[in-house]
Amino acid sequence: MPNRADKRLERELIKTTRLISLSLESALIAVGLAILVQLAFDLGQTIHNSPAARSQETIATGYGTLPLSVEANQGQVDSRATISRLARVISFS
Repeated sequence: MPNRADKRLERELIKTTRLISLSLESALIAVGLAILVQLAFDLGQTIHNSPAARSQETIATGYGTLPLSVEANQGQVDSRATISRLARVISFS
């Protein structure tokens, strides 16, 4: 039959085992979160550096350099239309 010392030792062993288990769980959660954060960061970098994102940047950069002029509608468009101004690309007119 177990004596008091054995029971106390068993209780301490159970407490220690629980603490180790909680510590391991916490460490695994922390590692899992770190991996998820890294994956999210990598995904963001992939999306930002994708060909579609680069072409959007190229389009946005070049948009302000287009040769464009605005002129009043003086018979270029049907008079029944409600157009008062026209935009014309100089290189294609």
